[in-house]
Amino acid sequence: PEQIGKISLNYMKFLFNEFPEINEWVLFGEYHPISMGLHADFWQSQLGEDWIVKVYSEARNYQRDNGRNDMRLIYHDTENHFINDYTFKATSWVINKLGKDGLVDVIGMQVHENGAFPKSTEQITAAANSYKATWLQASPKGTKPLEIRIMESDVNMKDVPLSNKNRPLLQAEAFINQLRACIKAGCTTIGYFDAAK
Repeated sequence: PEQIGKISLNYMKFLFNEFPEINEWVLFGEYHPISMGLHADFWQSQLGEDWIVKVYSEARNYQRDNGRNDMRLIYHDTENHFINDYTFKATSWVINKLGKDGLVDVIGMQVHENGAFPKSTEQITAAANSYKATWLQASPKGTKPLEIRIMESDVNMKDVPLSNKNRPLLQAEAFINQLRACIKAGCTTIGYFDAAK
């Protein structure tokens, strides 16, 4: 395991060096800590639950040592856009872990919606604001504010009958709610994942 970890960190730094024109890096995505009773991925099973902290810490050290003030370190998770879902809790766990030393710059939400039961603007905004509040509590004073982005957005209409003539309108309203939530929560970006279903 120790050798796997060393190789992985060296390769990460190799990529940083090889592509200096890239200044935004998603180092982890959809990381579900085993302490929450979730299935361990390869990295956790081999290197432990706090491996994520080691990776972001090494990336931040590289950034400082090489004067790469333009680098932005990103984490994102799936369907973490409403409070009390397990991925919301997992994302909050990650923010707590990385926030202690200000190791992440951006938290991404993946807003995958069921068009028959879309979340409200208020629900999405509440999740984003909760992440910011968790960051403020966890991070040292003077740390930059946490940036929130909607990195993947889609509205799946498979559960809305084809006979419903309002299907396009319902889908459009769900996307508008997401955009309103993004603006209300101070998000900087929204990325559309798949709007054609």
